[in-house]
Amino acid sequence: MISAAFAAVARINSPHSVLTIGHMHATIAEVISGQSSDLSARGKLDISLEQYIEIVSKKTAPLLSLPIELAFICAGKKQFINIVRQCVMAYALAYQIHDDINDVEIDSSEGSLNIVNVLASKEPVALAERKAMNLAKYALKQSNNLANKIPNGCGDILKSLSRKDAFLKTSRKVKLMELSQINV
Repeated sequence: MISAAFAAVARINSPHSVLTIGHMHATIAEVISGQSSDLSARGKLDISLEQYIEIVSKKTAPLLSLPIELAFICAGKKQFINIVRQCVMAYALAYQIHDDINDVEIDSSEGSLNIVNVLASKEPVALAERKAMNLAKYALKQSNNLANKIPNGCGDILKSLSRKDAFLKTSRKVKLMELSQINV
């Protein structure tokens, strides 16, 4: 898939094609580094919140941000890449925290990196889960605010995503109850 993505970008007829391919390479290398850091953190009990955020920021945000960044590069608007990345990074953090809250039992049994486990090393699990949820809500608010700074309505989809925080309002228990009511 990565090779096909490079082939697609190479076919873009833009004076910025070389810059686009270089940026894509650097971003994919960052994602691979983040995923490698995530795998290296497996089973470690001494991961700090700051380390968790750094790992998540490297493995999730660049991948989600890349298509938007490439569009700005092709349009000759490279100056907006930083704000796009910050906006998506905040959204990706919220998304990853939500995923961790839902997967805490599985991640615990597998030794996978999980924010609830990171926070629970210093406080009760219920408090850790609540703190994680509050951090996710804060990150969504940040994402929405940053999306307002992206020009020409290009941040509208990111604002829409960051406002749709319904996934943060739904607990694991509610989701399990909903799933049990589905008739297949």
